[in-house]
Amino acid sequence: MIDFYPVLCLHQKLFNLNTNTSFEYGNIMMKKFFLYQ
Repeated sequence: MIDFYPVLCLHQKLFNLNTNTSFEYGNIMMKKFFLYQ
């Protein structure tokens, strides 16, 4: 299992910096997590 908490924290920081970029990044990372689980 992958620990989501640090990634979610990082995603939240990116979201505060740039909404569009972090949204795309979040979608990509979540897809990778689902593929690797």
